[in-house]
Amino acid sequence: MGSYCAQLFDGGILTGTKSIKKNTESKSATFNGDALVAKAGFGGQEALEESLEHQFDAGWSLPLNVLDRLDELDFLHRDLDSIQIGQLLLTKGSITVIDIKMLKSLWRPISLAITSEGKATHANKKDKEQAKKRMELVGSVLDQLPPTVQMFFEAGRNIIWSSLSADQMIINPDDLALKYGGKVDGEWHMLSVLDAKPDQAVFSSLPTFVLEHQFLCGIAEIIENMRKWVGRPGYAYGATPIAIFRALKPANQS
Repeated sequence: MGSYCAQLFDGGILTGTKSIKKNTESKSATFNGDALVAKAGFGGQEALEESLEHQFDAGWSLPLNVLDRLDELDFLHRDLDSIQIGQLLLTKGSITVIDIKMLKSLWRPISLAITSEGKATHANKKDKEQAKKRMELVGSVLDQLPPTVQMFFEAGRNIIWSSLSADQMIINPDDLALKYGGKVDGEWHMLSVLDAKPDQAVFSSLPTFVLEHQFLCGIAEIIENMRKWVGRPGYAYGATPIAIFRALKPANQS
C-alpha cells in the first residue's frame, strides 16, 4: 500500500495528524486620580488559535524523488544502444522471474512426477531412462546454485538479465511464482546500473596473462559457458536493479 500511496501525495504517506488549540487571555487596568477626582478603568482580550499538524513518512517517496532529481540532472539513459557500462538506465517493459530457491525445493518431486507419467513399455523404456537422467542432471546443478531470484526484463527487442535479492523485494518471489508462473503481467519500469552488454568475442576482454596461460584460459572458458547456462545469456544485457515498479494510473488512462 505504501508504494502506491507515495505516488499520490507530495509529502509522502500521511502517518498522523495533530490538532493544536491555544487560548490566550490578557487583562489590563488603569488608575488616574488627583486630590478631588479618581478614575479607574479595566480591559481584557481573549483569543483562540487553532492549527492542524500533519506528519508524513517520506521514506516511500524517496524513489520517486530520486528519479525526479536524476532526471533533472540528466543522469538517466533510456537508450540501450548508446548507454555505457556503469551508467544509469531507466527503461520499461515486461519481466519474467525465475525463483531458483523454489525450483531447488520442488525439483525432485516434480521430476519424479514427470518421469513417472505414462506406462513404461519396451518401446519407450530407453527414452524414459534418458529423460530421468536429464532431470537428475538438472537437479544436481540446481542443488549447487545459490538460492537467487533471476529476472529477465524484456525492453522492446532487448533483454536485460538481473539477479534479485528476495530480502529487498516488497512482493514475495514465491507469491509471484504461484500467481503468475514465470512472466509477470503488466508494464514495469526499472531503474538500474548497466553492468554488462551482450557478448561479442568470448576472450577479447580477458587479460593477456590469462590468454597466454593454457590452464587459466580453459577455466575461463568453463566459467563463460557456465554463465551462459545458468546465468546471463550471451544475447542479454546485465544490470543491477535499483528500483522496479509499476506506475499507478488514473481510471481514465489505459
